[in-house]
Amino acid sequence: MRCAKDIFSSYLRGETEWPKNRVSTPVINLAPGSLAFPLFLGAMVACGLYAAFIATPDMRAAAQQQLVQALTDENRSFCERFGMRVGSNEFVACNEGLAIVRQKQAARDSAAANGF
Repeated sequence: MRCAKDIFSSYLRGETEWPKNRVSTPVINLAPGSLAFPLFLGAMVACGLYAAFIATPDMRAAAQQQLVQALTDENRSFCERFGMRVGSNEFVACNEGLAIVRQKQAARDSAAANGF
């Protein structure tokens, strides 16, 4: 029995022909008249329903949590930059001021998006 290295080198030297490409029929026929088509369609609908009703709300909740964490981190770093320690009255006032600035900016962005 010849090893793979010998077979490959004989192909390179031209002593043996490369195997011919064979065209095979598909394993599953997904034509609309076949039995596999409704099964495939049902699986696709099930995946779509899963994405719409189960995965999407979880992804939105995770994105909302990340946004809240990012805003909290930004507020803390901004207020601490000016010497306001977490838990102090000045820090609370700084956070409230930043919240007002963000609300006004969101209102301006919304008005700009609506064409006002």
